[in-house]
Amino acid sequence: MNIITNLILANRPNANEINNLPWWVIVVIIVFILLLLLLIPWGKISRKKVVKEEVLEKITNEKIKVKKNEPYMGVYNWFGKKQSLRLSKVVYVREEEDPCDLCRPWENTVIIIAEEHSQAPTMKEAIAAGYHHVGCKHIDLDYFEGVTVIPEKQFSEEHKINRFNLRLKQYEFEQKIRDLNYEINNSSKDEIVNESKKKLEIENLKYLDFLDKNHLKRNLQREDPIIDEIKRFS
Repeated sequence: MNIITNLILANRPNANEINNLPWWVIVVIIVFILLLLLLIPWGKISRKKVVKEEVLEKITNEKIKVKKNEPYMGVYNWFGKKQSLRLSKVVYVREEEDPCDLCRPWENTVIIIAEEHSQAPTMKEAIAAGYHHVGCKHIDLDYFEGVTVIPEKQFSEEHKINRFNLRLKQYEFEQKIRDLNYEINNSSKDEIVNESKKKLEIENLKYLDFLDKNHLKRNLQREDPIIDEIKRFS
């Protein structure tokens, strides 16, 4: 609007000139000004302003969202499913078929992540007692009081202990296979390589029989001799 006003003022004749102009010239000037006003894309200019405001609002909301989802316990559950980014401050521990002695007591238990309640144990206390150790498979699920129904336990304590011992036995097989694979891949002596291959063949047969009898699945990734320590137990 300022551009139009300046244009009008710059081209406005004085009173004497207006009096001397024919009436039709005045009409043409008025029509020209009206057409100019109609042709300026006021809606587009307004829309750009709205879009800019929406973008700024979206960026602000994203920053707020990220800030709100910061973990309450730092790297809590870092070796499990990395669930420390959650909306709920209260969780319960999902039951597993083969839990270890450290995590078994916490199954189907409500745990407070933020230290602002006293009705349930805190995540800090659980971790101090060994929960969510390296290789822990347990998953924490959001718990909402009066809404969430914690399911009944599906497995007996005896069954869980037996399955966990089988898991330890599987880790032993995997360690032997890793060691033999390492010798095969890195030894410069043919005798050692050939001997390791024979041992590996025998160990594989034992391992496959063990898996079949106990309804376990083979994890080829954990048999890699250069796998990192954490993935060995995941």
